[in-house]
Amino acid sequence: MSKFVRILLIASLASALIGAASARSKKAPVDEDSMNTSVVKLTDPNQPAKLSLNINTGDITVRGSDTAKEVTVRSTLPREDGKPRPDGLRRLDTEVALAVQEKDNKITIDNRGTGPAGMDHVELVVTVPSASSVMIKTGWGGDITVDNVSGVVEISNVNGDVKLNKVSCSTVVDTMNGEIKASFVKLPTDKPVCLSSMNGTIEVYVPSDAKASCRLRTQNGTILTDFDDKALVTKTEPVKVSAPTTMTLPNGKQVSGSYAKPPVPPQAPTASIPGVPDDLAAEIHATVKEATLVAHEAMEQARIAMEDARTSMSEGSSSYHAPRAPRAPKMNSSSIGGKVVVGTLNGGGVDLQLTTMNGTITLRKTTGQ
Repeated sequence: MSKFVRILLIASLASALIGAASARSKKAPVDEDSMNTSVVKLTDPNQPAKLSLNINTGDITVRGSDTAKEVTVRSTLPREDGKPRPDGLRRLDTEVALAVQEKDNKITIDNRGTGPAGMDHVELVVTVPSASSVMIKTGWGGDITVDNVSGVVEISNVNGDVKLNKVSCSTVVDTMNGEIKASFVKLPTDKPVCLSSMNGTIEVYVPSDAKASCRLRTQNGTILTDFDDKALVTKTEPVKVSAPTTMTLPNGKQVSGSYAKPPVPPQAPTASIPGVPDDLAAEIHATVKEATLVAHEAMEQARIAMEDARTSMSEGSSSYHAPRAPRAPKMNSSSIGGKVVVGTLNGGGVDLQLTTMNGTITLRKTTGQ
């Protein structure tokens, strides 16, 4: 099979995934003044807060405020108040509501509910002190925006774009179907920035004098920058794919399980394709199977890098140097496209890892933005 046909097949798979993502329904934004509002007092207003958000599906905005001493939560869901009914009875089943709890400056927010209503689209706007750490996880997805936060940011999304504006912290973001756009006031110095999307572009803005050790990877896309070749010194590495094996991460952690033994891709069907010669049909089926393995391997590596980055952030060691994203294992099969660009920005510094399966990666200067 020609390389052109192989590329078309892989591109078709990517288009199907992207099409499914873009087909998700979204409601128009709700006026914030019409939302239900709750004010959460912090145990110690002089210490940083930790915000943990777990939402089924909806658009989330987290804003850091330099003057805030409390957390304000605005939502299209009513807050769960636990008040008894007028008749004195206590309800045992749960309506869809927003549960907000605070303990020792840790604020936990999640939407609870059963049945189809539990998947209703939610609009949520949270204002926190700018030094707060933020952890967001969605069950189905939605667009996520984080503004003006200097604590650690960790986001796990499914279907939706992620935007980071004026952040200056260690950041780990992954989304299955959506774009990632991040603007850093400054890069952290001790822990990584890891951004990953399966289907979506990644665009990152950093100061012109930022120092980073970069690893940029895309399977079906291009890698672009407006830094000159003196500031950003790079080289391109080929990407090959084979059955992964047990590997050791830079911090000494052994990785096995799903990485060492990934789910076996579906076997190539033996059925013929109408109007296509049997030998060509068999090759097409084999190529689709191979493309599935490529997708699995790329995203599994991104997952391993994310897990290692999250572990490093939870360790809280100021002397820790973030590991690089694991490289593709050596393979027996031929290269199937994709590329990895590695290099140093202004002599090197914090690890900056950007990974996408289907999309363009762009690294830009914030100057003049």
